[in-house]
Amino acid sequence: MYTLLLGAATADGSLAEYQCEWDPRPCLCVMMASCGYPGTPITGRSVYGLHAASQLPDIMVHYRSIQYYNPLPVTTGGRVLDVAAKGANLTEARHKVYNIVGNMISFEGAWWRDDIGKEE
Repeated sequence: MYTLLLGAATADGSLAEYQCEWDPRPCLCVMMASCGYPGTPITGRSVYGLHAASQLPDIMVHYRSIQYYNPLPVTTGGRVLDVAAKGANLTEARHKVYNIVGNMISFEGAWWRDDIGKEE
C-alpha cells in the first residue's frame, strides 16, 4: 500500500508532502510457491492462515498469486505469496518467518526454500 502511495506521489510531484520513517531492524522474506513452479504450477488450492499471520507484529504477508472465491483464498499461480518478518537481528527475523511458513500459512503442494538467511 505504501509503495503504491509513494509511487503515485512521485509521479504527481507530491512526494515532498510525505514523511517516511526507516526501520533499522533486519527483515527476512521467504516466498511460498505452488507445486509445479517454476514449470506449470498447480492452482486452485485453498490457502489457510493468511489472516492470523497478517495480524502478528512485525510480519508482512504479500500476496502474489491469490484470489478469493466464496470467500476462501486460493492459489492462482506459481509464486503464491511472500512472508517477511522484522527482528532484532537476522536470526530472530528468520525464526519468525519460518514459524509462519508451512506452520501457520499452508496450502496443499506448498514449497519454499529453507536456507534463506541461514548462517553457514
